[in-house]
Amino acid sequence: MKPQPVDIEAVRAVARLARLRLSSDEERSLSAELGAIVEHIASIAVIEVVGVAPTSQMGTGVTAFRPDTPEPSLLREDVLGSAPKSVDGSFAVPKILDGEG
Repeated sequence: MKPQPVDIEAVRAVARLARLRLSSDEERSLSAELGAIVEHIASIAVIEVVGVAPTSQMGTGVTAFRPDTPEPSLLREDVLGSAPKSVDGSFAVPKILDGEG
């Protein structure tokens, strides 16, 4: 079964939820890219796995660590400058839950 393409309206709906502003070109590009991802996932779904033993862990068990060295952090003004709204040097977000908390 061939998956449905990801249409522009779906891209716009997700962009609204993520509070992203996309140009028409970006919407078309994301529609194509997301459609390719959906097709790839659909192609994986048809792989025969009967008789394949389950694994408890993927990978080699070796973890690559980077050195824990302090680095300069971003400037508060730069970070908050890209936020839709800030109050008193912090991100301002809309209330989503009712009641005490």
